[in-house]
Amino acid sequence: MKRSPTLLPLVAALAIGCGTQSSYVSPAGSYRSAHAVGTAPLAQTSYSTAEASSDSAPVSVEASVSSGGRAVVGDLDGPRAQPSAPPAELPSSLRPGLATHWGENRYSSVRTTAFERGSDRPFDVATLHYNDARLAAMQARRESFRWLSVHRDGIRISLRGESGEVLPGFVSGGEAFVIGQPGQRYAIVLENHTSARIEAVLTVDGLDVINGQPGSTSNRGYLVRPHASIVIEGFRRSTSTVAAFRFGGVEGSYADERGAARNVGVIGVALFAERGANLDVYENEVELRRSADPFPGGFAPPPANRVYD
Repeated sequence: MKRSPTLLPLVAALAIGCGTQSSYVSPAGSYRSAHAVGTAPLAQTSYSTAEASSDSAPVSVEASVSSGGRAVVGDLDGPRAQPSAPPAELPSSLRPGLATHWGENRYSSVRTTAFERGSDRPFDVATLHYNDARLAAMQARRESFRWLSVHRDGIRISLRGESGEVLPGFVSGGEAFVIGQPGQRYAIVLENHTSARIEAVLTVDGLDVINGQPGSTSNRGYLVRPHASIVIEGFRRSTSTVAAFRFGGVEGSYADERGAARNVGVIGVALFAERGANLDVYENEVELRRSADPFPGGFAPPPANRVYD
């Protein structure tokens, strides 16, 4: 297990590798939704707090919110379409479609909490593409969905609009696509339906949402508590604010400003389990019940205090 020699400030420390980590947690903030995502309406999002660890290990970010409701997901199985030739890399000014811009400040305070990854490799990685309606329509429509489900429905990912509505999307060629509009503010919602804490490392347009650097699974991420969800509203600017995610053109997007517009239009989520966690508790229960024996015994056993032999 790797450990860093000193506890660095948030932006620097989040790029360190795995090990026992302190993670940043966020109090306050609100997010209203007219749609549902768990078992009850998602009325408000409140970030919980955790004590900052004095451990000098790498850090990750935690924000925990209430969740509820149900939604439907399309089947993501299927072959991926292979391009006949490598796509040309055009100047940003000539590229159509959506990318994500550095938006207005949003309050999102974070503090540290301990988290130790069970492995330096994610147990699952989700990819969610987005674009405007015109370019999205160029994909063969297969099946619509409202959230992307990974790891046997245990982790769900959706994009939400400014009022909390789930943005529309569809599945094509084994890939999930979300349709956005220029100028629209959006947030990424992660729901954890497992009994374990999960660390999620997120990228937007190939850039880490916490440190703004090229995405890497060695970066630290957000922690999602068991049976809870988090709302990630933008690129992190400090321990108390983020820059809102705003759809816009490729030219002038945050990735374009960073000189990395090649990967616009994609959101990535790498999921890490905590050391010792069992993510397959529900799968285990299904198998246990499937193999349950209705007649497990043989003949009737005699009682302990029997009168007759």
